[in-house]
Amino acid sequence: MSWKKYAPAVLAGFLVWGIVTALFRWIGPAVLTELADPRFPLVFAALEAAAAVSITAAVLLFRKWDSSPRSALRFGVIGSTIGLLLDTLSLWQHDWFFPRFTQGQLLSFTVWMTFAYGLFLLIPAAQDTLELARQKR
Repeated sequence: MSWKKYAPAVLAGFLVWGIVTALFRWIGPAVLTELADPRFPLVFAALEAAAAVSITAAVLLFRKWDSSPRSALRFGVIGSTIGLLLDTLSLWQHDWFFPRFTQGQLLSFTVWMTFAYGLFLLIPAAQDTLELARQKR
């Protein structure tokens, strides 16, 4: 397997991580609630719904860039790997990446992010599975 097969997914993984990190740096203090806040379940559900829609859109866009078989799954696995590795750095150095977060918001972000990475693995896999099923008909 050549590097060229993975390059689009690697570049897209860095791009997605950068956009999400910048977005939460900008709006995170306004939208993230503490885990003990009674609004947390609603905020969490809304953020995860937005993540699911965004991931679905990102996968559809990625498939226009890389239409090879299993490209969505490759994007999900590689994008999640890159994102998790970089989020290790962003959580470790949270004072630099998210300087306005309280400790409770940082924990809330971590909970959101963990679930979102699950979606980042499941949604592309589901899209590839549906595509393969369509091709078999």
